[in-house]
Amino acid sequence: MKRILILWLCILCCMFPLSACSQPGKSVEDLVEMGLAQLGKPLGEAYQALGLPGNPEDAVVFPFLLAEDSVELHGKRLGIVLDHAGEEEGELMERSTSIVEYFIHLDGDYAYALALYQGLSDLYGEMEPMGSCLPFNEATEDSLKSMVLDEECAGLWRTEDNEIVLLYSVDEKACTLALDIKIPLERLGLSPIYTPDGTRIR
Repeated sequence: MKRILILWLCILCCMFPLSACSQPGKSVEDLVEMGLAQLGKPLGEAYQALGLPGNPEDAVVFPFLLAEDSVELHGKRLGIVLDHAGEEEGELMERSTSIVEYFIHLDGDYAYALALYQGLSDLYGEMEPMGSCLPFNEATEDSLKSMVLDEECAGLWRTEDNEIVLLYSVDEKACTLALDIKIPLERLGLSPIYTPDGTRIR
C-alpha cells in the first residue's frame, strides 16, 4: 500500500510540475519579466501579483516593501524589495511601483555575481557603465574579492521604456548583489542626482 502511495505521488509530481511537489527556480529572464510587469502598479497590488508571502502591510519597511528569501535563482534564495520614487503623496500601498529589486548578500561567491551578469548580457546585449563604478564587463572574481568599503561594480541595460541595473556593493555589514528593474527617473519627471565624481546615486 505504501509503495502504491509513493508511486501515485511521483506520478502527480510529473503531471503537475508547478505544484508543491516541484518548485523550480526562476531564470534571469523570468526575474526581469516579473519585475517589468509590476512597474507602475500600486505597491500593494505588485506585492500580491508576485505571489509574495503574507499581507503587503506586514512587509512594510518604511518607505518600501520587503520580502526576504522569496525567489530562487541558480540555487540561491533572493529577497525582493518593492519601492517607489519617493515624490508621491498618499498611502504607501497606493504609491506606484518604480523599482523592483532582487537582492542577496553574497558570502564569497563572486562567481555567482559574474554568472548573473553573463545571463543579463546574453539576454540584453552589451551593458553600459555607470559613473565611477567598476564595469561588470571588466570584473573578475579577483577584482570583486579585492573591493573595499563603499566600492561598487555595476552594469546598466535599457529596455524600450525601463532600465535593468546589476549592482555589487560592499558596506560594513555585507557584500550585496542587487538586480534592479526600474522606471527611469526622467520618465517620472525627476532629475538624477550625482556625486562629485559623476556617480549616479538616484
